[in-house]
Amino acid sequence: MAGDGSWLLREAIYDISQQLQEKGYIAANDGNISTRYGKSYFMITPTGIRKSEIQPEELLIVDESGKVIDGPEGLVTTSEFLMHARIYQVRPDINAIVHAHPPYATAFAILNKAMDGDYLPEIIYFMDKIGYAPYGTPGIPDLADQVESVAKKHDAFLMANHGAVGIGADLKSAWWNLERTDHMAKIIIKARVMGEPVELNKSQVKAIKDLK
Repeated sequence: MAGDGSWLLREAIYDISQQLQEKGYIAANDGNISTRYGKSYFMITPTGIRKSEIQPEELLIVDESGKVIDGPEGLVTTSEFLMHARIYQVRPDINAIVHAHPPYATAFAILNKAMDGDYLPEIIYFMDKIGYAPYGTPGIPDLADQVESVAKKHDAFLMANHGAVGIGADLKSAWWNLERTDHMAKIIIKARVMGEPVELNKSQVKAIKDLK
């Protein structure tokens, strides 16, 4: 499948991997990125490799069960594929998922606190609210079970004691939703040092949503 027109997707995942590393959203081999690939397949990052070191040709094509259909010998898919698969199942409208451990958003996650305040117009307009999923053990169906309901309603969400996920119609949208989530978390944390953040009122929120 290497010559089947997949190179643009491979380059997009490669670029996001570099940005995750540059922004400090991941360490070592943390995080995973995937995108739909045709009707029944997905392109996804392999496990055990630092994201900034993964080359475009090393990305894997897997089926709905996570079985590798195409990719370099010896590479296996991320243990969190079950989470990705479940999100794609309940959100047929989205085509990409970016999961990482951005520090500010993950700080909320390990405090088991949601980021559900109506503070910034950009968050309200693009994502409505940032979701929150209870803790689920990575690598087994437990994690997928915990994120299922929140992924139905939100394009970005925290996972308790774990990290954050951005999903979207394409890789860029998924990445931007994750980036906005950590930026929002950073702003809230800084604001709370200075005082008590003030939410927009209902009429202001409605006016923003009416712009869509």
